[in-house]
Amino acid sequence: MASTSLSSLDQEVKDFFESYRAGFERQDAEEIARHFAYPAHVATEGHQVMLTPVLSKSEWMHQLKRLLEMYQRIDVRTARILSISVTPLSSLLVHARLHWSLEDSGGARLYDFNAVYTLGRFGNGWKVIAISHNELPRYWACLEAHRSPAEH
Repeated sequence: MASTSLSSLDQEVKDFFESYRAGFERQDAEEIARHFAYPAHVATEGHQVMLTPVLSKSEWMHQLKRLLEMYQRIDVRTARILSISVTPLSSLLVHARLHWSLEDSGGARLYDFNAVYTLGRFGNGWKVIAISHNELPRYWACLEAHRSPAEH
């Protein structure tokens, strides 16, 4: 692949994730869900590896609304992409590794996490077809730190 193609692809993927990030900032589950192809797959860790098939947009929107509620509990106001690495697998598949930071309404960093996405090209645009991330343990630690002593 020529370097100009790679830089163009990198920019397309960065633009895709900026749009994805903006959906979270606006707390718009429907907009976030538009960034996915269905069925999709999510893998994360908690006390064990958790695998979640995402069969439909409506099912995923329900999960996204729960995630946005979780973010509200710890005052997430924005996410920042700290780093991104894009690896083309073919003209239709891309692997993207992102390091994210979540910040509160005062601009303080709440926590950061890593996520790996497989994107597929559908028509002229990219869609998430799979995610693996390590966010949940970091969220739970942040939530525990935000609880008042009376809640412990």
